[in-house]
Amino acid sequence: MTQHMHRSSSLWDTPSASEEVPGVLTCRHRFISVPEGGLDPQIAVYIANTGLEGLLWVPSINLDHALITTLVERWRPETHSFHLPDGEMTITLQDMEVIIGVPVDGLSAVGFTHMQDWGDLCTELLGHRPPNKEVSASKNIAVMERPRVKVRWLEERFSNPLPANTTEVLVQQYAWCYILEMLGGMLFMDKSSEQLSIMYLQFFNPINNIKNYNWGSAAQSWLYRHLCKASEKTAKQIGGVMLLVQLWA
Repeated sequence: MTQHMHRSSSLWDTPSASEEVPGVLTCRHRFISVPEGGLDPQIAVYIANTGLEGLLWVPSINLDHALITTLVERWRPETHSFHLPDGEMTITLQDMEVIIGVPVDGLSAVGFTHMQDWGDLCTELLGHRPPNKEVSASKNIAVMERPRVKVRWLEERFSNPLPANTTEVLVQQYAWCYILEMLGGMLFMDKSSEQLSIMYLQFFNPINNIKNYNWGSAAQSWLYRHLCKASEKTAKQIGGVMLLVQLWA
């Protein structure tokens, strides 16, 4: 990226009267909706087996959009690092593991990004099939579009605690829902606050025999990508694991 395209250019050069000065970025993040009293132990066992239980302990604090914007102004895509007064620094895999408890060892998280029918995956793992866009457009209800499902649709089905006479199948469906919230709403948050990608669920099937994946590397790459895009002068929003950026700072 050339300097004149970087959002920090307005700090060095006086912008013209017709040029829009970059404002504070909108930072996307979703908190995990853990029920009052904590996560059901039956669900927690499955979450622990994935290696992602550390995300359940990440504090629920509001993002400081101005602080993150200030850091992005110092982010250089050429080096994937922040240029600070004391030198260059960046968010490492160790930060991923120590600060938010994401595993940094294991298999690479490489899977399908295109599937003939993502609704089949929802039906198989979550027990519900989101209505398609054409059927639901006139009813103004939550829908599924490609590999993305609206958060409201998930909350309507999994916000209540597990019933007393629950089945193991239902426990697993709740566990998949929490995994989806943790990955799609925290580690791999995009610029949408209303939808989550379900393509991550393919790595957790079957849930009782999960392989160990290096989610830290995948999340770091996703974060770097969003920092690079947000450093452009025209950027308005930023995704990725923004809470990590704030805690790291």
